[in-house]
Amino acid sequence: MSVDLPSGGAAQLEEQITAIAETRLGMSVSGGTFEDPYEQPVLRRSDLILQSPDVSVAITVSTSNRSSRARISVRRTCYYDALVPWRPYWRNLSAFLQESGYRVHRR
Repeated sequence: MSVDLPSGGAAQLEEQITAIAETRLGMSVSGGTFEDPYEQPVLRRSDLILQSPDVSVAITVSTSNRSSRARISVRRTCYYDALVPWRPYWRNLSAFLQESGYRVHRR
């Protein structure tokens, strides 16, 4: 799925998701950024990564200064994937985004 970025941009979206990640989603937070100063204008990308307690489900929120939308994806990351329910994490994040007024685009 993807969501339109708020007026505060990617930083606002990441801050809001980080604030509810542990308490509402039951997921830890990490992330990374990338910058290419040779692109004009400078290319900036950021990935906010949410992981389930057993690190078997990951949700990635990807943003770029080249887009007004954040792309959000979910994947399983462990060998016993079939035993790990990813849908509850996805549903909780989707519900939070909709409750917060984000325009959600389904792929």
